[in-house]
Amino acid sequence: MRVCIISEGSYPLVRGGLSEWAHLLIKTLEDVEFDVFSIAPTGEEEQLYEKLPNLNKIVIVPLIRSNVPKGSPPLPKALSRNLASFLRNALCGKSIDFDTINKAQWLHLVNKEWLNSRRYWDLIVDFYQVHYPEYPFTEYFWTVFSLCSILLDSIYSTYQLPKADVYHSLNVGIGGFVGALAKALYGTPLIITDQGQYIKEVHDYLSRHDMPQIQRHQLIKFCESMVKTSYKYADWVVPPCHSHIPIEREMGADPDKIRVINNGIDCDRFRPGPPRNGRQPMIGCFARVVPIKGITTLIRAARTVVNKHQANFVVVGEVQDKEYYRQCQGLVDELGLRDNFRFIGHADALEWYHRVDVSVLPSLSEGVPYALLESMSCGLPCVCTAVGGVPEIISTDVGYTVPPNDADSLSERICELLENEGLRKRLSQRATEVANEKYTIGEMASEFRGLYEGVSNGSSRI
Repeated sequence: MRVCIISEGSYPLVRGGLSEWAHLLIKTLEDVEFDVFSIAPTGEEEQLYEKLPNLNKIVIVPLIRSNVPKGSPPLPKALSRNLASFLRNALCGKSIDFDTINKAQWLHLVNKEWLNSRRYWDLIVDFYQVHYPEYPFTEYFWTVFSLCSILLDSIYSTYQLPKADVYHSLNVGIGGFVGALAKALYGTPLIITDQGQYIKEVHDYLSRHDMPQIQRHQLIKFCESMVKTSYKYADWVVPPCHSHIPIEREMGADPDKIRVINNGIDCDRFRPGPPRNGRQPMIGCFARVVPIKGITTLIRAARTVVNKHQANFVVVGEVQDKEYYRQCQGLVDELGLRDNFRFIGHADALEWYHRVDVSVLPSLSEGVPYALLESMSCGLPCVCTAVGGVPEIISTDVGYTVPPNDADSLSERICELLENEGLRKRLSQRATEVANEKYTIGEMASEFRGLYEGVSNGSSRI
C-alpha cells in the first residue's frame, strides 16, 4: 500500500507538533510506503527531518510560483469557464465543484497567463461591482490577484502529485484543496487529518494584523472555500478530539465521515526522569515561538510567580516568528525577568522534560498538542489554557486548565503546584498513567492503518 502525505507549511520543512505527528506515523507504519507532497512558501526550504526508510519520495512545491511558462497556449474554453467558476466560488466562500474536470491532462495547461485573459477581467470587474463597489478597486484587484495566483498554482501542482493508493492531507487549507482535487481527478481515496482548528486560527491570525477590511474579508472567504472543498471530497475527516467536530460540521463536513483518533506518542521514550528534590523549581513551556502559543501571557504570569518563589522559566522550541520573539524579549526586560526567563530554542525536548517541575502551555488555540502528551508521559503536572482538545485531556487529577490570555489564573495555578509537593507527585503519577492508557503511538498508528486499508480496498465514502 502506498500513501501520499500532503502537507502545507509543515512536514518535513518546519518543526512542531504536526510535523512530529507525521514523522512518527510514517516511522511507526514501517511496512507502508509513503510519499510526501509538501507545499511551502518558496519551494526551496530545507528538510529538517531524517528521511525514513519507508519514505520514498519528497516533492516540495511553492505556494506561489514566480514564473509563467513562456509561449503558453490559450486555455480551452471549457477549462477557462471552469477556472472562472472555481474562482467565483472561492471568493464567495463556497465549496468548489470539481465534477466538470474529467481530463487530468488539462492541469499542465493551467498557469497565471490566464490572469491576462478577458474572461478573468470580466469576472473580477463584475464581482467587484456586485460585492465591493464602496472599496478602492486597486486594493480589491491585488487581493484577488494574489488569491487567484494561489488557486491556479494549487491546481497546477496537483499534476506533480505522486500516484498513491490513498492521499492523506494534514490540514484543510491548500493541502486539503489539493487532496480534494486529486480525489476528483483520480478517484483516489482522501483522508484529512484536522489537527488544528484551521479556520479559527485564520481568524486569530488576521485579527493580529493591520490590513484593509476588503483584504481581511476576502482572505477569510477564500480560506472558508478551501475548508469546505476539503470536507466535501474527503472520505474521512479525522480530528484528534471531539471539540473539533462542531466546527467541522458547521463548515460542511458530513458527520458520518468524521472519526476521532487520539494522537499518540512514544511512551517508552518519554518516561519520568529522576527526582529533582531540593533544586530551584523550573517551569517549562514546550512550544514554537509564535503568537498563537500565548508566550507573552506566560511572561506576565512569570512576573507574579517570581515575586513569590525563587523559580525559573524556560521556553523550549524553535523561534519561528522573529518579530514576536523580539516582542517577548522586550516584555521580559520590561518586567525585570532577564535572570528568570530564558528562551532555549530548538533542543532535545526529553532532556528538558527531565529538568522542569511543571509544564505550562498558554496557547490561544490548539488541537491536541504533542508537548502536552509528552509532558504527561514524563510525569509532569500541567497547566494549560482550555482551548481546542486540551480540556478533553487535562482532568483535575493530572493538572489544571485556565482561560486563554489570563495571566493571573495561570500564575495562581503555577504557584499552587510549586507550594504543594504532595499535589505535584499525585498529579505526576496520574499524568503518566493517562498517557500510557490513552495516547500511545501504537494505538494511533493501528487506527490509521485500518483507515488506509479500508478506503484503499474500495470502501470509498463518495
